[in-house]
Amino acid sequence: MPFPYLIFIIKVVIKLKEKNINIKLIIFRLISALIIIICLIVLFLWQKDNSTNSNLQNDLFVFITEKNLDPENNPPQYNNYIDNSNILNDLSNNKNIINDLEVDFDSLDSINSDTVAWIKINNTNINFPVVQTSNNSYYLTKNFNKQNNSAGWIFADYRNNFDTLDKNTIVYGHNRRNGTMFSNLTYFLDFNWYENNENKYFNFITKNQSYIAEIFSIYKLPSRNISLINKFSSTEEFKQNIDSWKNASFYDFKTNVNESDNLLTLCTCDNTSINRIIIVSRLIPIN
Repeated sequence: MPFPYLIFIIKVVIKLKEKNINIKLIIFRLISALIIIICLIVLFLWQKDNSTNSNLQNDLFVFITEKNLDPENNPPQYNNYIDNSNILNDLSNNKNIINDLEVDFDSLDSINSDTVAWIKINNTNINFPVVQTSNNSYYLTKNFNKQNNSAGWIFADYRNNFDTLDKNTIVYGHNRRNGTMFSNLTYFLDFNWYENNENKYFNFITKNQSYIAEIFSIYKLPSRNISLINKFSSTEEFKQNIDSWKNASFYDFKTNVNESDNLLTLCTCDNTSINRIIIVSRLIPIN
């Protein structure tokens, strides 16, 4: 601090003492006011980032078109080795249970060439293009326009291959307290959520294929111990992991899964940030 300013402060302190003014109380109030101002600035920036991403998400909706699935005349392609009665019955009983999506990936690529997929989950705010880059940290603080943003974006694990899907594709997103990004995944922790059958399915579209994702497990992992696998050394290891995920699940989905399936795993923080919410589903190709 420049010497003249130091002298000025000393003189002010001396005068305050002469007037019997409580200096400690003044300092406490000044520090308290400064903390409040900092908190208000942080809150403003947090809300600004949320608002920016919400507006960006809405702008991107022009690049998707919903199509009603017709389970009778145009049924989804099913794996011949798995009993698909769950989804067949659900689709037959309620044709609006889930729609297919057409995604204009060319237009999305012109905005962000990191685009690899689109994800849409029924009855939530989750309806986003998915991006991927060479690491799992970039999109924690960058949005779809690659602008700095604490809300980040929805992104795929850098290890995954979208030309030919790995056995397990992993997608991450922040849990924002205002209900944006992947925060609505917390709905899946409520058993009442599954009373509506359509909440057991969601859309996942890549540049090569459109899928219905059928959930078979939801569980939590401590944040410090999280390690998600995208490839498996053997069929036996893959089957063992499927059994492990089913056993760890908070809810028994009674979904049939075997070694011929490709999987999709969604990951976000829970509301405490101590744990991660993990949702695992199998991918069913749509014609």
